[in-house]
Amino acid sequence: MQLSFPLLVGLGLGVAIGFVVGFLVGIISRTEEKKTPTKRQGKAEKLFHQALAEDNAHKKHNLLKKVVDRYPRSDWADKALEEVMKIRKQG
Repeated sequence: MQLSFPLLVGLGLGVAIGFVVGFLVGIISRTEEKKTPTKRQGKAEKLFHQALAEDNAHKKHNLLKKVVDRYPRSDWADKALEEVMKIRKQG
């Protein structure tokens, strides 16, 4: 049994297109996963906002320190460090 040339070309194109579509869907779903906040990020955000609401500078500094210590690779840790720098510049 011999396979015809158009059949082989069609199979090759089908495999190539399927691979490309699967690859693109994988990339899109991975970027959506990164956008959804995790439970840890929610806790970091809550602690950061709690620190901003604090009136006592010493307690505020301690809460911001907790954010940086507990969640070092989060955006909230960066924001906490920026806030600490603002506090130190003010006095």
